[in-house]
Amino acid sequence: MKNKILIGVKLIVSFGLLYFLVHKIGLRPVLIQLENAKISWLLLAIVVFTFSNLLGSLQWYLLLRYAGVQLHFFRVVQYYYIGLFFNNIFISNMGGDFFRLFYISKQANNSSAAVSTVFLDRFLGFTMLTFLAIMGGIYWSGAGGLAQIWPILLVLMFTWVLVIFVLFNKKLGTFFRFLLKWFVSEKILIKLRDIYNLIYDFSRDKRLLAYLFSISFVIQLSRVFIHYFAGRAVGVEIGFVPFLIFIPIIALFASLPISVGGLGVREQTGVILFRRVGIPMAVTIPMEFLAYLLTVVCSLPGILFFVLIDKRRNQDEKS
Repeated sequence: MKNKILIGVKLIVSFGLLYFLVHKIGLRPVLIQLENAKISWLLLAIVVFTFSNLLGSLQWYLLLRYAGVQLHFFRVVQYYYIGLFFNNIFISNMGGDFFRLFYISKQANNSSAAVSTVFLDRFLGFTMLTFLAIMGGIYWSGAGGLAQIWPILLVLMFTWVLVIFVLFNKKLGTFFRFLLKWFVSEKILIKLRDIYNLIYDFSRDKRLLAYLFSISFVIQLSRVFIHYFAGRAVGVEIGFVPFLIFIPIIALFASLPISVGGLGVREQTGVILFRRVGIPMAVTIPMEFLAYLLTVVCSLPGILFFVLIDKRRNQDEKS
């Protein structure tokens, strides 16, 4: 019942916000923008998005290798795309991570490596998004605007600093493990200890850490370009800098577990931010919706990989 209520709330938030936005301007202007979108910009966005997904696969591949999981890169790409696809179609935008956990746990027979690498993969992305959002907020605040988002950015910054200290500081990690032993069983505590040790060991490899943060930066920058290309497709002529400032903020809000895949939240936040640089609501809504559709389209190979892997597994079980 609790899960059903939560799903219902997310649906209400997403479709309520979308209805509110479309009701203010009417559906017709939005449809006109979508119908007249320039295909060339959308194709360019798909190419860049595919590049960012391959970089994301590389990032996870390097984490897996560090954790001792030896898989062919193409197999990692398959699992990564499956995760992307199910992240987009599930109510929770993290649902695809369970598929990644399942495949790695089965393939490598190492659930600790599966959990730690998927967590670190997410952690790198959210950390870079937070960093870009804060840098964008500082830049824009200096220009005299967006004061209302600072409390949220400060909370995000404090949260990530706390998480980093807990994960990468052995003494704090030991302290939290001491607290957890009063609430979880010894078996779970041992599993959590193994996961924590892998994450902590990863933090000690400064070269790998710098390399992965560099990859994460390029990934997030590429995904900012997706929104920029979606904007160009519907006639937005402003430069790239506002996108670099706004999109990480929009992405962070869209990642909050209050909606279906960020729908509604993404468009509403985009309207609030982009109107400050003269982009009307009738353009921002289709622009952000197109960016979401591009995300879905670029994750479609995941369903093909899922079917092929499932078919191969069934054949192996019969043989």
